[in-house]
Amino acid sequence: MITLKELCEAANVSRRAIQGYEKEGLIKASGKNQMGYLLYEEEVISTVETIRLYQDMGFKVKEIMALESMNETEAKGILVKRKTQLEADITRKERALKEIEKLIEEI
Repeated sequence: MITLKELCEAANVSRRAIQGYEKEGLIKASGKNQMGYLLYEEEVISTVETIRLYQDMGFKVKEIMALESMNETEAKGILVKRKTQLEADITRKERALKEIEKLIEEI
C-alpha cells in the first residue's frame, strides 16, 4: 500500500489530478492508515499512468471512462479515430513549422 503523496510522486501527477480521477471513479483509495492518510494499492500507479497516456492522446477524463466500459471493437474504433486526428494535427503542425522557418529566413 502507498499513500496519496507516494502515488503522486510515482505517477508524476498532482494531488488534484488524483482527486479528479477518484471523483470520476477511475481509481479508488483502498483505505486510510492510522494517521488518516489515504492508501492505494501499488497497481493504481499503472492505472494512473494509463490515464495520463490517454490524456496525452487528447482524451478527456469522461472519454477515458467511456473507453474503459466499451468492448474491444468499440474501443478500437475510437482509438483509430483519435490516431487519425493526431496524424492530421501533426501534418498541420509540420506545415506551420515550415511556414515559420520561411518567415524567419525572410527576416
